[in-house]
Amino acid sequence: MSMEHEPSGPEKRRLAAVVFADVAGFSRLMAQDDLWTSKRWKLLREDLLLPLLERHEGRLVETAGDAILLEFKSIVAALNWALDTQSSLRSVASEEDEDPLQLRISVNVEDVLVHGENIFGDGVNIASRIHDAAEPGQIVVTSLVRELVGNRANVRFIDLGVSVLIKRFLGSTCDQL
Repeated sequence: MSMEHEPSGPEKRRLAAVVFADVAGFSRLMAQDDLWTSKRWKLLREDLLLPLLERHEGRLVETAGDAILLEFKSIVAALNWALDTQSSLRSVASEEDEDPLQLRISVNVEDVLVHGENIFGDGVNIASRIHDAAEPGQIVVTSLVRELVGNRANVRFIDLGVSVLIKRFLGSTCDQL
C-alpha cells in the first residue's frame, strides 16, 4: 500500500519541557505479583503524580503501561515536579513495610511537533530514552535543561558525560540529579 504524505494543515510546533517517567523494575514486579503492582501503580498515579502535576501546571500527554509522558510550559516547573515526585516517593517508602515503587525520571526541553493533544519529535524521543541513565529514584536531565534551570532550583547537578544516544541526536550531555 502506497500513501503520499500530504500535510493536512500548517505544521504546529512549540517549545516544551518534556518529562518521561517509568517504574523501575516494573516487569519483575508484575511477574512477582501483577495485581499488587498494577494497583500500586494506579494509586501512585492518581494520588501522587497527577496532583503534583496539577500543582506544577503540567499536562499528562500519554500513559503506556508503567510509563508516563508529561509536558510543561516551564522547565523549572518540570524539574520541580520531578524533584517533588521523587521526594514524596522517598517519604512514602520510609512509611511502608512493602517494597515501594520507584521511578526513573528524565527531563528534556526542546521544540515538539503538536498533533491534537499529543506531542512528537526529538524532544519526546530523547526524554523517553535518557531515563535509562537514571537509577531508581533518580532524575536525569539534558545539559540544556541544566543550563536553563541555572540557580532557579535548589539542586546539585552531576555530569554523566556524553551519552551515545544524546551524542547521536544532539552532541549534548546528560546530567543527573
